Amino acid sequence: MYKRICLWLGFTVTLGIFPLLFILIIKYVTKSEISISVISPELFFFNVLVYADGLKTLYDIKKTEKNKKAKDTLFVSVVILLIFQAVIYGILLLNSNIPNLKLQLELINLLSIIFTVICVILSICIQIIGGLEDE
Repeated sequence: MYKRICLWLGFTVTLGIFPLLFILIIKYVTKSEISISVISPELFFFNVLVYADGLKTLYDIKKTEKNKKAKDTLFVSVVILLIFQAVIYGILLLNSNIPNLKLQLELINLLSIIFTVICVILSICIQIIGGLEDE
């Protein structure tokens, strides 16, 4: 399990964070405003990458009576949260393309952060189940 978690952190999480770090560096160098609205597309990319890895891991785990409910629950949770993330991303794109649109971005940004935290927690659970399967 240790190897699986290290590979997940080393590849999936690290590679998923690169676009976020890149945009933060650009904003810092250009002395531009850094806000959650600016980094939301990168958070969406990170979530998609982590969720895709989680779905692949769930697919690779053999379904047994012992893990059937957990595997099914995690799979459905990942798909539903991915749909919510896509809706949030669409709302943010709509907001950036229609200048006079009045949206409560604070709520959208908060949901984006909450879904990212849930994404990481779910992915850790998936990696633990996958690691237990490997042992």
